[in-house]
Order: sequence, then C-alpha cells, then structure tokens
Amino acid sequence: MSWSYGDAIVFNKPNRNVHSVFLHCSASDRSQHDSIAVIDKWHKKRGFSEIGYHYFISKNGDIHIGRNIEKIPAAQKGHNTGSIAICLHGLKKENFTEKQFTSVRALCMAIDSAYGSKTIKFRGHCEVSSKSCPVFDYKSVLKLDTNRYIDTSKSNTQSITKGIVAAAKNVLDLFSSGEKVKELQRFLNEAGYPTKVDGVYGQSTKANIEIYQRSNGLYVDGIAGPKTLLAMGTLKLGCKGSAVKLLQRQLTVKGYKCSDDGKFGLKTEKNVKGFQKAKRLGVDGIVGKTTKRKLFGTVASQKLA
Repeated sequence: MSWSYGDAIVFNKPNRNVHSVFLHCSASDRSQHDSIAVIDKWHKKRGFSEIGYHYFISKNGDIHIGRNIEKIPAAQKGHNTGSIAICLHGLKKENFTEKQFTSVRALCMAIDSAYGSKTIKFRGHCEVSSKSCPVFDYKSVLKLDTNRYIDTSKSNTQSITKGIVAAAKNVLDLFSSGEKVKELQRFLNEAGYPTKVDGVYGQSTKANIEIYQRSNGLYVDGIAGPKTLLAMGTLKLGCKGSAVKLLQRQLTVKGYKCSDDGKFGLKTEKNVKGFQKAKRLGVDGIVGKTTKRKLFGTVASQKLA
C-alpha cells in the first residue's frame, strides 16, 4: 500500500502512545535499492521480523507503508518506544529530491495535525546516534522550531501547504523548488528575461513571470500554471529549448511517447499531428494557441486576457 506523489494523505493515529517522529535515510542512492521490499529484505537479514520503518519515501515522492503503525519501530536503538519512523531513499545530501521533501512535509504535517500542535516532536536519527542520518537538513525541510515542533504559524503553514498543493497541481509559484523551476528559469532567460537558474521560485522569478505574462497577454498573477508555461509563441519543427521540453512532457502525459530533449524534431511533429487529429483540430503539426488550449486545458486561477 502506498500514496502516490501528490495524493492527499490520510493519517490515523495508532492506539499506542506516540511522542516523536524520527527521520532516516536508506544510506544508498542506487535505483535498484529504491524499494520498500529491498529495505524489508535488508532488515530481515539483520534479524528483524520485518522492515523497521513505518514509511519509506522513494526518489519519485511516492510514500510506501512499511511496518504496521500500531507496532513499535526498529529504527533508532534505545528510542523506538513512542515513536514513528520515516525513511527517505538516499545517501548523499545533493541526491535527495524535491518530490521527497514535498512528500515528507505532507506526511509530517498530516501526523502533526492528527495529534494537535506542539504534541509530536520531529527528530533526526542523528540526534540519538553517532550517525549523520538522515544527512539532509530535516529541520529546514520541515520548518521546525527550536524545540523540534513543526512551526504552525500562519505564514509558515501557508508556505508549506502552497508548495505541496503546487506540486500536486503542476503549478509553479512562490516557495516551489526543483528541476521544474530550473526549466522555467531557463526558459525566461531564453525569452529575454534574465533570471538566476537556482531552482527556487523566489521574488525575482515571480517578478519576471509577471513581466512575461503582461507582455504575452496573460492574466498577471506571477503564478506559472499550464497556460503561462506554454504561452510562449508558436512551436513548430526546428524550435529548441525549455518550451519544447515542456511541450514534449505534456504530450507524454497525454499518451504520446515523446523524448523530452527540447528539440522539436520529426517525431515531436508527428505526435503533435496525432494529438491534433484526435482532438479534431487543424492538423499541421504546429503548436499554436488552439492546440495549446486543448493540450494543457484550463486552470481556474488563470485567464487569458
């Protein structure tokens, strides 16, 4: 059983007493180890009856359910009683993904909400062990206060929630981060709007999106939803760049196998024609406003001017 990345998480607290949540890492970046079955096998080899963690988060952000939540974990020696154990697949700090961070935030917020504010402490394995596990800066990821509680101030809760909602809806906005934001920033540079490519949707990226929206006849809100992401002129054979890459990814979502190499070649053109034919549009292989609308749909918060 698991929650796919972006799914709403429903957490039911166990009957046993819980006062802490401990975060761990799997100590491997290998794709073949990105499996709850592998972790279960490792733990059984160590003499455990089953996997020691209650939850395992894959690189793609999916959350897998491990040991029954009613059972005490086997994860942080001497501190298992009264705890919930969560493991993220990874070893090197730089190799953890934004999807993993989004999912662990969502899961931890669901746990925190079930118990009530400032009831559950969120800790790293490193706090009760000589190990550096979970390696990444969990305090920053979860926005913990000095007492290891999730900061439930209105501004902080809104910022975390916005990031989770944005990831689920494929909308980029303030507080979004990751490779998709980098692609957006690269496109802004290609379009003539100098933007630092750091993968963080900050105020400068938002300001450039607003300028781009204004100059392209879009509703100006600084939010990069589907219309903004692909309202970047006509795309056709020979075009290159982030705009084409975004187009290719959306074609794949729609069921047309397309490599996201950022090059509008003959295969991309063929897929565009296939989509146009299926939607009873003019079949010319050129991605203009009408094809974009059919391909990307509408977003309630955005309107074409």
